[in-house]
Amino acid sequence: MDPREKVAKYVHENVSRMLRIGEPKLDEQEGRWHVPVISDAGDRAEVLATYVLDRRLRFIRNPVKQLMDRLTDQLSRANAPAAEEEPEGEGEALRDEVLQPRPLAEHAAEISLVDPLTGLGTACSLLIRLEQEIERAERYKSHFCLAFVDVEGLWPLNLEHGPLVADALIAQVGHVLDRVLRGGDFAAHWAGGRFALLMQGRKEDVLIGAARIVGAVRGYEPVVRAGEAPVSVSCTMGGVACPPDDPDVRMESPALVKAARGMLMAAKAAGGTEPLFS
Repeated sequence: MDPREKVAKYVHENVSRMLRIGEPKLDEQEGRWHVPVISDAGDRAEVLATYVLDRRLRFIRNPVKQLMDRLTDQLSRANAPAAEEEPEGEGEALRDEVLQPRPLAEHAAEISLVDPLTGLGTACSLLIRLEQEIERAERYKSHFCLAFVDVEGLWPLNLEHGPLVADALIAQVGHVLDRVLRGGDFAAHWAGGRFALLMQGRKEDVLIGAARIVGAVRGYEPVVRAGEAPVSVSCTMGGVACPPDDPDVRMESPALVKAARGMLMAAKAAGGTEPLFS
């Protein structure tokens, strides 16, 4: 078996049970996320490697890929045989190489940071960022808004053209959002045709940007097939200011998400023509 195939096969069978992702931390000065890679085996807490991503959650360094390349090079230099039978002790040696050094934490959660469809953050990465924004607001008395954007009309598009076209529309709307957001704002693909946004500033300032976002999405007219009329894209937007104006809304992630989703539903009930924030 080719050494690269051997490493890939071993990783698929074992590493998913060994490696986990620790808590992401944002280096404000560098503008980069650092995410520790840990192991689920052993009895000591040590960092195995670290993912590094930029603010847009694009990989700068992928240690798991580097680990696989390093193991492959070591096997190649050792002239690993191509025969199917594995020499005695080789499996143990490869397992020891993957397991060193030992793990970081006992109950680290697996966290996916990048949505593969849109290239934006995931719901999980937004919640991580939301916790950081709450802590910053409490410490420095800063202001931000949490908002949801719903893309309308996906179901008829799905019925007429198929789910791949509907997914393509979601992906392209994500690109539109990425282009019109300010540098300090953050967008995530929440689920289906729904996006979540963290927008810096007081509600009065954020409403100006929210109107620009809704206008950009509604002004986007993609063509499904050449020669056909463009597809009309509509959206509804609702959100909540942080710290909340409503004293009944706690400055906690679940309460803020619930309040922002409630304002989205209120915006839909009002016709969805304008962004609605509480």
